[in-house]
Amino acid sequence: MIVFTQTMKKALPLIVCGLLFAGCCTSHQVTKWEYRMADTLPEVNQLADQGWIVVNFFMPAQGGPNQYLLKRPKP
Repeated sequence: MIVFTQTMKKALPLIVCGLLFAGCCTSHQVTKWEYRMADTLPEVNQLADQGWIVVNFFMPAQGGPNQYLLKRPKP
């Protein structure tokens, strides 16, 4: 146990410095999204090939067509 605590005491400053430098080096660019609705699974599959991903699914209570909300990063 003594060896473990001594190792941790030596490693802690390195870990803290690594986390600080990692935070400074990361970009803070915000991804902008575009959204789209689809009504059928074949349409969803076609849009998925173009980079769209499904983020929500709506199933109407009255038995109407299902609707899919998709998004992808803006070019």
